[in-house]
Amino acid sequence: MDVSRFGPLPDWAEWLAQDADGAWWAFEAEPNQHDRGWYENEVGRYQFIAKESPNSDWPNAILPCYTAFLPLNLRYAAYD
Repeated sequence: MDVSRFGPLPDWAEWLAQDADGAWWAFEAEPNQHDRGWYENEVGRYQFIAKESPNSDWPNAILPCYTAFLPLNLRYAAYD
């Protein structure tokens, strides 16, 4: 998945997840799943990233950002 379409993610973002309604969120800590999306687990920050079409496969639309160990210029290469 090419996440570069979202532009630069926050430097602290470790996870990217999409809710059923199509909203993409960045999370500092691995988020918890609820009935229609993802929520922060009371540790770490979160930020709205983008809105796309609703996704019926949203439970599988979660991925690590790898920002903890990749330089910023290589962040998106991990998803190619």
